[in-house]
Amino acid sequence: KVTNITRPTEGTPVAAGTEATTGTVVGKYFQQRYQIDALRRDREALQEVLKRAQAGELAVDAYQTIPSVRTSPDIQKALQELSVAEAELRNLQYRYTDEYKPVQDLKQRIGTIRNGSIPAYTAALVGALRAQEAQLGKEVASATVELRQIPNRSITENRLLRDVETIAGIHADLQRRFEAAKLAEASAIPDVRILDPAVMPDKPTSNSAPRLILMAFLASTGLALGLAILLDMLDKRFRYPEQVTNDLGLSIFGAIPAIKNLKSGKEDLAEASHVVEAFRTIRLNLVHSYGAAGPVLLTISSPGPGDGKSLVCSNLALSFAEAGYRTLLIDGDIRRGELHRMFSAERIPGLIDYLMRNASIDQVLRGTTHKNLTLLPSGTRRHHGPELLGSGAMSELMSEVKSRYNVVLIDSPPLGAGIDPFVLGTATGNIMLVLRAGETNRQMAETKIRLLDRLPIRVLGAVINDVRTSESSYQYYSYVYGYVADEDTGPKLVEGPKDT
Repeated sequence: KVTNITRPTEGTPVAAGTEATTGTVVGKYFQQRYQIDALRRDREALQEVLKRAQAGELAVDAYQTIPSVRTSPDIQKALQELSVAEAELRNLQYRYTDEYKPVQDLKQRIGTIRNGSIPAYTAALVGALRAQEAQLGKEVASATVELRQIPNRSITENRLLRDVETIAGIHADLQRRFEAAKLAEASAIPDVRILDPAVMPDKPTSNSAPRLILMAFLASTGLALGLAILLDMLDKRFRYPEQVTNDLGLSIFGAIPAIKNLKSGKEDLAEASHVVEAFRTIRLNLVHSYGAAGPVLLTISSPGPGDGKSLVCSNLALSFAEAGYRTLLIDGDIRRGELHRMFSAERIPGLIDYLMRNASIDQVLRGTTHKNLTLLPSGTRRHHGPELLGSGAMSELMSEVKSRYNVVLIDSPPLGAGIDPFVLGTATGNIMLVLRAGETNRQMAETKIRLLDRLPIRVLGAVINDVRTSESSYQYYSYVYGYVADEDTGPKLVEGPKDT
């Protein structure tokens, strides 16, 4: 039935539920198929006539045998104009020769209609017939799917009707049995009687509350421990010092504690002294890690932004200056460097201006409030700044500053910001990373350190920033409170007489 329902037949047996619509649907379906066949025949006939017209054999009578031409006003009008023009031409040729101007104009008009207007209208009609044929084809395809579902619906309808009849018979049988049971109960003599009525108990036979509370406590504790371990495994940020030494294989030069009071605007000398001691520790470890030969050349960077590398770099430079080292602080972040704001200095001219040969080294160096600390700002922003950092002018700058200063610190962009920190690291040959506790991504840090291993750069170690010393993992990085030295006011020396 599914296969033959779309084929012409004298009658298609269907179920009672679909009889009302089958005649209309099937009739419309075969009518559309007939229309498709008629459109295809007209289109093929028009294409054949158009082909003959393009070969110069236009047969006007052939158009009249195509039904679609009768519904095309443009072709009918063109054919009528052609017939009238040809009749006028015959009348003129009966009286005049072909050299007569009206005869020539009429011939030209007839040629335009034959070779231009009629083929153009014919091609347009062929396109319209093809579009109608495609549209009807889609409708017939959709109707074919719908008609092929009729037998399945008929089968489903008959099955459901049989199920209804079966269930109705079961219901009637159960109703009869129910009535018979009620009648038997009413007519039977009861042989069961109540001896003792049921009594509600006053207390439970056993108390399981302590066991349930203990089980709930153990389950919640285990769940909490498991959740804590799972969160620790999924956390990709630095949380413990062991993650720096074991996972990254870096030495920890020091830990910068987080100062809450100073951030809120309150003075706390004890917490400030902890920060100073932390930078003194970093300075000591750095000097001994670097060695005694030559000045200290170091690039300071971090895996990502917001780790506090500029803060560490500037304060470490101040710590070296306080220790008596002639220190140069270079702002190597040529994209977003802000060290000139920290020291209230002008940004231009700076590092990029020197590398572009637009300024001398003495013009780009800036003095600070500390006599031993000099600042070299980033300078003018340039798109080709990374290329300038790897130029020969950068090597000349490093050779010049090595002869002037004991310590040269370069604040570079983050490792994930581009090629700048890698170029600056090759310029100094040494790099130190700043990792922010609870913020820096471990996977990103591992990836960037692997890139550093391929370059001639020695990774000296790492500094952990923003450490909460109250946490157990960082408690040994804190310092003893109340052990701050007070300034003594000693007696003033009396100046002796000057030599004359």
